[in-house]
Amino acid sequence: MIKLRIKTNDDREFKEAVKWFEVAFNSPAYITEPDYTCFTLGGYELALYPEKDEVLEKPRTNMAYVGVKDISTIFNRLISMGANVVQKPFVLGGQVMIARVRDPFGHILCLIDDPSYT
Repeated sequence: MIKLRIKTNDDREFKEAVKWFEVAFNSPAYITEPDYTCFTLGGYELALYPEKDEVLEKPRTNMAYVGVKDISTIFNRLISMGANVVQKPFVLGGQVMIARVRDPFGHILCLIDDPSYT
């Protein structure tokens, strides 16, 4: 499971981040607790945790791997929702395509479209 901390000042902001992931990947969370929320995205598990400690100012270097179908559509949706391009979709080999974006919370999401897996 990949764990991503979401810097937030209150529960409302964390809920907005959870909603962003739900809409971005058209997938509801399968666990919703006050301290974390979990998703299954194309065979990968992703957990979001609120980070409320102001002392923990550190750069976001986490990368989450997300299995998707139709990488171009998902990539464009994420960009339209405020993510930034890190690497446009490209063929990694065979039928496998990848792309990378930085979500509005500072994490890099590596999108993987592998027909033999997702």
